[in-house]
Amino acid sequence: MHERTVDQILGQSWQSYAQEKIAHTGEDYPGRDRGIELFGEPAPFEEVVAPFGAE
Repeated sequence: MHERTVDQILGQSWQSYAQEKIAHTGEDYPGRDRGIELFGEPAPFEEVVAPFGAE
């Protein structure tokens, strides 16, 4: 049986999550215009997750 470490499990989980979020970056969603009106343009995803990145 192949055992995985916690780091491997979390790393894989993070990578999947980040790839999914990057794929949907910039998509329109309900309330986006109002959010931008109130808070300004959101920071790019790569900046928000720094220093972690997609991996």
